[in-house]
Amino acid sequence: MRLNVLTGIVVAVCLLVFIWANNHDTASIPLLVFVLGALGSVIREQVAALALIKEQPYSKPELLYAAPFIGGLLALLFMLFLMSGLLGGSLFPNFLISDTAFESARHSLRSGISLASNLDFYKMIAWSIVVGYSEKIVVSRLDQIANSRPQA
Repeated sequence: MRLNVLTGIVVAVCLLVFIWANNHDTASIPLLVFVLGALGSVIREQVAALALIKEQPYSKPELLYAAPFIGGLLALLFMLFLMSGLLGGSLFPNFLISDTAFESARHSLRSGISLASNLDFYKMIAWSIVVGYSEKIVVSRLDQIANSRPQA
């Protein structure tokens, strides 16, 4: 029951953010990435709950409410990997970053980030959901970065 309510809330927030983003030129890409990562994590929880229904009820309901936030934060971290060049390739969205001097975080998050094409927008949607669904993608990349040695 709690999972269904949480899923409904996250889906409603996603729809509201997409409606807002569709009607405003200054829509924030990081906000879209966050809500899509949250959606991915709720999808993962639904899949896990379906697998557990026959075995046992959800044992840690308080952790359930953290899942969308963790999924959203990991999707944002993944976006930062892509923007910084720590991760890239033709499968991933190509972010365009403004070359102007830093004015404020709000300005940078609203107008300093864009995507190279419409295809990159759809890649961003897909990858944000995938990263929210499977946090292992980001965690394994963090491990690779932490274990890499600087080249002399």
